[in-house]
Amino acid sequence: MIPNELIAVRKLASGETLSLPVYRFLGDPEAPSAYFQASLHGSEVQGNWVIAELLERLPKVTIKGNITLVPCANPYAQNHKMGDYTIGRYDPTDGDNWNRAFQNLSPLAAGIQESWPEAKRSLRALILEKLAQEPKEKEGYSRFLARNLQRLAAAHDYMLDLHCAALCESYAYVPAYAFASFAELPCRHAVRIGTEFTGAMDEAFQAPWWALGKKIEERTGKFPPVPEGFTLELGHQDWSDPQLAAMQAEGILRFLAKKGVIEGEFKKMTFPTRFACELKNFVTDYSTHAGFVKVKAKLGEVQEAGEPYCEYLGFKDFRRSSVACPQKRITLVFTNSSSVHEGTELGKSLTEFFPAGE
Repeated sequence: MIPNELIAVRKLASGETLSLPVYRFLGDPEAPSAYFQASLHGSEVQGNWVIAELLERLPKVTIKGNITLVPCANPYAQNHKMGDYTIGRYDPTDGDNWNRAFQNLSPLAAGIQESWPEAKRSLRALILEKLAQEPKEKEGYSRFLARNLQRLAAAHDYMLDLHCAALCESYAYVPAYAFASFAELPCRHAVRIGTEFTGAMDEAFQAPWWALGKKIEERTGKFPPVPEGFTLELGHQDWSDPQLAAMQAEGILRFLAKKGVIEGEFKKMTFPTRFACELKNFVTDYSTHAGFVKVKAKLGEVQEAGEPYCEYLGFKDFRRSSVACPQKRITLVFTNSSSVHEGTELGKSLTEFFPAGE
């Protein structure tokens, strides 16, 4: 399939130009719309497979609202290789995470006085105008890329940013105001997030709408149906599973149908159990030893305090050290490196979790 548009984002020293391929399916501009992107981090490729599945299937369904897909959101990162490994998560020039360069446009909601849905049209116009403005000084690649991706997404009602994470059980970052939507997302678990802003794409998409929603809620007592943005962690980093991608794409089509973006009947991805926790209870563990490391926790499953978490083997003395779970938890992410320094990030786990998504 030929992209509807190629957006030039970076010219290389060799003279070659890297571009974002943008695919569009057009429907009624007044109907709910959706935006997808994958591989903002170059080593996170499962989302590419999912978008490939969507590009095959969407021509065969009834499109109600506009759909935009960017299967390779950061071509420079996808080309950032060392041996057979894709580095791809950080800007090699400054070390910054590619997913920390997006703008917080929540202040734009302050001047909106209209009622819903006029307020939605006014805020969207302000967002698009702001993101279309060229900065007075030349911006670095990460900021330029982020501004263009944010601009593409801003014209839509639903935004799904597709990622992966080391060794990973699928999960989603879901804003509290849209948590009911988690039930239809093709991820097993969820992290419920608030208005914290670190520069991530999902936060940038949500921020102005969350601000507007709160403003209208204070005035009317009801939070309006503002646009929703999500990050989906679909599997392991630098790894892909086409069969799983087909099921994930089917789940996304069901999500789109439930939201009125397309028409049709689609299968829901089912999971044995689904849990969520607040962002503050999504804990990060760091290595307490150095050397070889092996995860003992079963990703995605409930573990009680005291059950095995990981095991270390020292390089010099070959001493084994076992670490137990300090509390009841569900480990979602674990490092995909077999050797670690002391203090290396090992993984992330849900704690104080609750049933969700049913």
